Amino acid sequence: MSAQIDELPGAENPTQGGGGGGILPLILVVVLSTGISLGGGYFLLKNFTKQDHDTPTGLEGGQSLDAEPTGEEKLYEIKPELITNLSGPVKTRYLSVKIVAEGLASDFEKIMEENDPRIRHEALKVLGSYGYEESQDDGFMERVNIDLRKRFGSLLQKHRQGDSDLITNLYFTDFVIQ
Repeated sequence: MSAQIDELPGAENPTQGGGGGGILPLILVVVLSTGISLGGGYFLLKNFTKQDHDTPTGLEGGQSLDAEPTGEEKLYEIKPELITNLSGPVKTRYLSVKIVAEGLASDFEKIMEENDPRIRHEALKVLGSYGYEESQDDGFMERVNIDLRKRFGSLLQKHRQGDSDLITNLYFTDFVIQ
């Protein structure tokens, strides 16, 4: 058996030049595999991680659209006019309003349009909560404005930037109590 061990290539035969020849392929494999790993990691990080410009712009999941103020006032008219009965024992009186909302977000109109049914629903609930006697008080129109802005602010809270409301002002283009 000792004869077989002596016959192994490179075993005590320095003239064949095999000593250290296997280290070059090993170095080459290590360098290439490291480079491929780093390159693949860079590719994955660059293409599959979210960056500032990759933020979602849809409403799904309650994620905010681009609520960054542009400095430009934008208007959105809630159409058609809102008509509801005033509360009380005799529901023969009604309130009819046309509302225009103002905001500064760059996608203000899109947010308002996508939330239009919710906005109209909440507005009708607020308007229908007033009685005829309340509607005769001084400052009633301002009270309605404030109440609607509060309700819309809580409804559109997920679209806010910081502490500012999405809607900066409401305007009544028609306000009729009959």
